[in-house]
Amino acid sequence: MDISTLSANFCIVDAAGRILRSGTCPADAIALQPLAFGERRYPYRAKPDIHYIDETGSLVERPILVPTLSKEQITADGADTALLTGLPSGACIKAVGMLHEAQDGQWEVRATKPGWIRLEILCWPYQDHRLSIQAV
Repeated sequence: MDISTLSANFCIVDAAGRILRSGTCPADAIALQPLAFGERRYPYRAKPDIHYIDETGSLVERPILVPTLSKEQITADGADTALLTGLPSGACIKAVGMLHEAQDGQWEVRATKPGWIRLEILCWPYQDHRLSIQAV
């Protein structure tokens, strides 16, 4: 007996197509995978950080963000800035534990203390993007 014919892939998504969980189970247990209100089940093996389910029910790759920093280093004086550009509408930037909303596709980075500032850009359905800038 071929075990691959006995198992099946699945993913559970929310109303926006975000993959909440994904895995493999016995084929006859797919329908038993629990669903919360608004969730849907699809027959795909998916990676939440890379894929989503589009409005047609197809498994597709999340688009890749390609933001640009105007410079890689800033002076930690509270005045010097680097401009983060190329951000889609609705993008949020997580920096120093706080969430900031981009304005007009850009965001200014500034610092008052030296060190590395890690930025995480979040904007559904784009893949999350991480980068760093040094404050000296």
